[in-house]
Amino acid sequence: MTEVEKEQVKMTSSWWRHASSPTERPNPKLVRGRRKKTGALDKFKAGECNILPCTDVASRGLDIPSVDTVINYDIPTNSKDYIHQVGRTARAGRSGVAISLVNQYELEWYIQTEKLIGMKTHCTIRVG
Repeated sequence: MTEVEKEQVKMTSSWWRHASSPTERPNPKLVRGRRKKTGALDKFKAGECNILPCTDVASRGLDIPSVDTVINYDIPTNSKDYIHQVGRTARAGRSGVAISLVNQYELEWYIQTEKLIGMKTHCTIRVG
């Protein structure tokens, strides 16, 4: 995990903690891609915490069947990785929500990704 990724996970965890939702910071083993179960992942699966901040490693290979919302704080630059991340929701015929926080430099890429997946998304633009 890079220093930037560590800081992003820390900031996201802190933000959610202040939003009064049970949050677990992930064990470094989870974000390094190891498939070994961790305390944070087990708590998330058991419903003991509602939010599990993690890097894009969690978009592949982790079996978490009941994720209903994915929030992309830092969207991937690869469309296939994006699809895997948002695909954590809406599995096995269920519906889900994916929220992507996009800055002005990522907007064109995001529009192209919408075309690739054949789906127009709701967009809210905030300045400042």
